[in-house]
Formats: sequence, C-alpha cells, structure tokens
Amino acid sequence: MRKAYTCSDALLGLICMMLLCGIGIISNTAEISQDPLYETKMKAYEYMDECMAAVCSFKKELDISMTKEDIHKTGMIGQAYSPITTSLGSIEAKRTSANPDMAALMVELLNKAGVREGDIIGANFSGSFPSLNLAVLSACKAMDVKCVYISSVGSSNYGANDPELTFPDMALKLAAKGLIDSPGAAFSIGGSGDTGKEMEQEVISRIAGRIESQGLPQITARGYQNNLMIRRKLLERSGKLSCFVNVGGNVTSLGKGENSIYFGQGLIVDKIIPVTEDSGLIEIYRNQGVPVIHLLNLRKLTVDYGIAYDPVILPSKGTSALYIKPSYNCIAAISIFAAAVMGLLLYRKKQGCRTK
Repeated sequence: MRKAYTCSDALLGLICMMLLCGIGIISNTAEISQDPLYETKMKAYEYMDECMAAVCSFKKELDISMTKEDIHKTGMIGQAYSPITTSLGSIEAKRTSANPDMAALMVELLNKAGVREGDIIGANFSGSFPSLNLAVLSACKAMDVKCVYISSVGSSNYGANDPELTFPDMALKLAAKGLIDSPGAAFSIGGSGDTGKEMEQEVISRIAGRIESQGLPQITARGYQNNLMIRRKLLERSGKLSCFVNVGGNVTSLGKGENSIYFGQGLIVDKIIPVTEDSGLIEIYRNQGVPVIHLLNLRKLTVDYGIAYDPVILPSKGTSALYIKPSYNCIAAISIFAAAVMGLLLYRKKQGCRTK
C-alpha cells in the first residue's frame, strides 16, 4: 500500500527545490576576477614553456626523435622502455604533466604552503616526471625562491629515460643557458634502492661519468639511513627549508614502508606521521612541521585544481581555472541556507506532531 502524500512531504520537496534553485542562482551570479597570483603564475608558465622548448632543441642536437606518444610535441615524453627505465608509468599522466600550467599550479601550492620571496625550499626529483621538475623550478624562479634539489637518473616509462638526455643532463644544459637557476646540489642513480639495480649497469656507469665530468656530484652512499643523512645535509646546507617538494616515487622520499599510500597528493600540512627507520624525507620533514608538496598522482591533482587530464589540445596560456578566482554572493548564500534550515525545522516539528 502506497504512503499517502502529506503537506510535510510537499514542504520537504519545496525545501529541496529551493536549495537547487539557490545553488543555480549563486553559481550563475558568481563574479570571476583575476587570481591574485596571476602575474606570478604567468611568469612561471612562460619560464616552463621556455625550458620545454629548450629540451626540444637538446633532443634535436642529440638526434633523439620525438616519440609517437608525444602528441603535443613537447619534448618531455620519453620512450616506452630504455636501459634506464625503472618501473611502469602512465603515458596519460606523463602527457598531463607536460603542460606549462603545472608551473602555475606549483605557484599556487607553494603560496598555500606559506613560501614567500627569499625563502629556501628543498626538492627531491625523480626522472619520471621531468615536466613537473621543471614546473617546480619555474615556479621558484617566478616567486624569487631558492630551490635546492637532488635529481635522479632513472625514470619510469615515458619519463626522462633517454640515456643520452636524463633529467640531470637536462638540468645541466638548462642551467648553462640561464633558463633555471641551478643544475642541482647532486644527483643519484635512482631506481631500486636508489642504486639502479634494475638498470643496465654499463649504461648507468657511462651516464654517471658524463654528469660528474660536468661538475654535478653523485650520491653513492651505502645504506638507506646514510643516503637520507647525506640528502638532508645537501638540502639544508643553505639554511632552514620553508617547504619540501617531492616529485615522483624515489624511495628516499616515500620511504621503504607502505605509509606513502596514505600521504595524499599536493600540499600536505595536516599530517604528522611518526618517523621510523623505514621513513623517507616526506615523513621526516612533516614530522618536523615543514610543509610538504607531494607530486605523483596527477589524476587527483588535476581534479582538485581544474586542470585537464591528458587533454587532446593543450589549453592556451592563462585560460585554465588556475588563473581566475570566482567570488560568490555571500548574502544570497546565507539567506538561502537560513531559509532551508528554517524549513527543515518546520518539517521536523510537523513530523513530531504527527507521531504524538
């Protein structure tokens, strides 16, 4: 037997309709203004765009062909497999990262972390996301922030896995051209145990020799804790860090345990994770109260900040949601919310009367 339709039901339906209409009105009357960080974000975009164009020219000079997966011809997409490939990687995520809007996103995240002009940040860069590494460096340059970083040679599929142009190679060349401020504090091999156990040893020996000959020192520490200690000394040698940034899945950042599953993505400021002998730099710096920015899960980051995931066409400069700031009619929102609450209270009162 069907329940009889009552006045209380009509009231509840009216409240729902009022809320839906209110949401529509507030959304449609929102005022769109330029983001307060617009100029800085645009500078970061331009710096990253210049870096990516330079990497394209480096590949041309070294006779490294663009891969067919690099549909936007960014120069930032590597091979499906090479002698320095460390693990599986998503081509969709790599293409998503090869977007200068990522530099604007980094400005947003660093600003939210409280980083300001003249500050020092530390970063651990994997070769898996060369574009994100450049995004961090471009944002720091635009914000006048010093970035002390360590990069690794190894890369997952479609990252900086061309043996003749690893990310440390890119950084050395870009710094020589003045497009980034520094080639980094040091480099490591990366991969399993940060020693490249799964890579071709003859190839990584040749790469390491080439990079060291250009003045960038290699971290060859034996033992996990010793590796962490050396990295912290290098990252903090210029002063206290205002933020730590991790790009990719280097074990020295994520740690040897399974805690990295619970880190989250983007800015991490609300989690203090107990440090153990298996902890990495993310846990260590958060335990000290240092804001951490973790860049690995691009699908979540793009959803959170309104960036297209693996777009067919890269958006034009300054057109994504990162460059605007919507403002809503607070009086209308409060009025509609108050009316809905009053309606729900009335509904509850009617229901109470019916049960007596």
